[in-house]
Amino acid sequence: MLAELATGVGGSEVHNLWDLEPYGCRRRLWYQKIGQKPDFERIETRDMLRGIELEPIVARLYHRETSREMLAGGFWRDHDDPWLIVHPDRLIQPGTGTFTGLGVLEIKCPSVRTFLECKRNGLPEAWVLQVQHALGITKLAWGSFAVFSAELWELLHFDIPADADLIAKIRAEASRFWRQAENGPAPERLFPDDRRCQTCPFRTTCQGAALLTRVGPDTGPDADHPRDDALAPLVSQYLQAKQLEREAETLVAAARAPLEAAIGDRQRLLVEGSKVHFAAREEVRLDTAALKAKYPDLCQQFETRRVVRPLRVYEPKVIQ
Repeated sequence: MLAELATGVGGSEVHNLWDLEPYGCRRRLWYQKIGQKPDFERIETRDMLRGIELEPIVARLYHRETSREMLAGGFWRDHDDPWLIVHPDRLIQPGTGTFTGLGVLEIKCPSVRTFLECKRNGLPEAWVLQVQHALGITKLAWGSFAVFSAELWELLHFDIPADADLIAKIRAEASRFWRQAENGPAPERLFPDDRRCQTCPFRTTCQGAALLTRVGPDTGPDADHPRDDALAPLVSQYLQAKQLEREAETLVAAARAPLEAAIGDRQRLLVEGSKVHFAAREEVRLDTAALKAKYPDLCQQFETRRVVRPLRVYEPKVIQ
């Protein structure tokens, strides 16, 4: 499939045409299509691997919930504009739904945080573009999403119709991009301060000294930090754990609001053996800043000092 992707603009790449955050970059896509050798190897993240491994499982769950029959997505190339290509996850039968004829199924297995954002705010724009791109090439009238959270073991699914205006916009922009890939010029760079440049495989070729000056550990503001890349596996493990911690906090916050609403004015409950307390209480806190301002000498008499060594690990950071 990698060889096929080099011959056109695929569905998962469409968001790059408009530099859509958080990952899109038209110039990075241009480097890929002209065959530029990357400066750094592409690293498969935990999120990428999760999507690959869970796709067949989510397809079975989707079939179980919708009773829709599935076909392999296959590889499609547009008849009129051969630089438009797509590899749908699946083709699906409509079953008893509103639509008729085959549809396109797109399977997503995002992090907990992204999954909950989808429940609250709807689909990311990049996903919408991906399915509409597929519908434009396959000439099918509808598509469906299967969005799955492995942590919650929850599946969201819903259908969308083909949008002729959006498909035309995608086709026009992809065609303009392909002319750039064949004849130049290169698309505009993102600002070197952009977070996307930090991990881009082409960051040295693209941004060169500008990126190194702003974010590089050897020439930028962190030049006084001794370097020890042997710690990379441990740092990566720590950052992944912190990400899990943030996702857990998101889960707790999402579960708390409906529970509080269901409890209402009740202060104590037993729920299948679990004690639930939701009683109001008065909290008293000492305004230490005001106290020190009014009685600085007195506060100094009761100060205690100790040496601490907090661990702070920062992800690759750029100026926003």
